[in-house]
Amino acid sequence: INKDFFVVFDFLYKDNEVIEKEMKLLDFLKAIFNLSIDENKFLKIKEQTKIAKDFKQYIEKNISSKLTLTSISKELNVSAFHIIRVCNQDFGLSANAYIVNKRVHRAKKLISEGVDISLAAVEVGFYDQSHLTNVFKKVFAMTPKAYQNDILKSIQREKIE
Repeated sequence: INKDFFVVFDFLYKDNEVIEKEMKLLDFLKAIFNLSIDENKFLKIKEQTKIAKDFKQYIEKNISSKLTLTSISKELNVSAFHIIRVCNQDFGLSANAYIVNKRVHRAKKLISEGVDISLAAVEVGFYDQSHLTNVFKKVFAMTPKAYQNDILKSIQREKIE
């Protein structure tokens, strides 16, 4: 852009038609404006990616806590509406759906490690075992108990073989 500035300045300084000078100057200003817009888009995308990353980290650290958009937005120092937008854009899920999804997957991992279903439910922030069971069934098309039984069966088969 520095080079373009000198070209425009030189063109304006020379004895050219006024209309040509105006056109050259307008083209230069348009180029500066477009660069400015591109830079702003880049900064917004970078900011959203940082918010999404901070959101993910906060959820990971506090998965067993009561998580609300209000508490998360205060912690991340952004509005709840901004978190909603960023989650939809970056994860394709609402903030709440993202949290529930993380919780149910963490519960599944705990159950596979032998943790009792009711303890796993509380550990990952569900109100109780029935809440976990309802969500687990929707996500994995089986109950946590059926999943636990499948794991136990596979362990027994491995011992036999």
